[in-house]
Amino acid sequence: MTEECTPLDSSEEARTAAALVNEFTRRSHELLERHPVNARRRARGSPPANLILVRDAGDHLPSMPPIAERSGVQFGCFVEMPVERGIAQLTGMRVIPVPPSGVDKAGVYAAWARTATEEIKRSGGLYIHIKGPDEPGHDGDWEAKRAVIETIDRAFFATLLAGIEPEEVVVAVTADHATPCALHRHSDDPVPLLLAGGGVAPDGGRGFSESACAHGSLGTLKGVEVLPLLVKTAGAP
Repeated sequence: MTEECTPLDSSEEARTAAALVNEFTRRSHELLERHPVNARRRARGSPPANLILVRDAGDHLPSMPPIAERSGVQFGCFVEMPVERGIAQLTGMRVIPVPPSGVDKAGVYAAWARTATEEIKRSGGLYIHIKGPDEPGHDGDWEAKRAVIETIDRAFFATLLAGIEPEEVVVAVTADHATPCALHRHSDDPVPLLLAGGGVAPDGGRGFSESACAHGSLGTLKGVEVLPLLVKTAGAP
């Protein structure tokens, strides 16, 4: 390792936690070095997996208020990533099983949309998290990021809109964070937000991008303001 975990204070708990992280990291590195999967990767010229990233550890589940109590809406969700799935479960959302996007992203996104058109009849709202654009953002591959956004537009949204009555459903499109290709990581830049469907008055916007939304009628919102806005727009109690 070129850099070790260091305690942030002089407490015994901090020193023990840092020592455990370092021991786990060293041992996982030693195990991975001789693992058969990495032997096969080296044989075909691929880089070996040499470390397990230790992050977001905890020893208890946080107490989170049910989203239905805060919003008056019972949500269903389908998500790919464990973090988002865990948050959804902790807030009382009904987890709907869907296949991972994998290689056939277009086929899976279309299947997700068809599932959404059925599940919206059984839920007050749906939370759908699509991971696709984040990964090429981390890779700095703007062409791949554009391609997956186009796939989502063509396969997911086109299928979704064909299967719902737009005047009866409010559709919100946004992002949980920005992942600029230039940075290869998340940033705190504002993300665009689009609302369409029943109860939404058009504001003349002709595109969905940071620059287009900067001139939209919603203005700049804090994250905690988005859900109350959606509930109000949809006319939920």
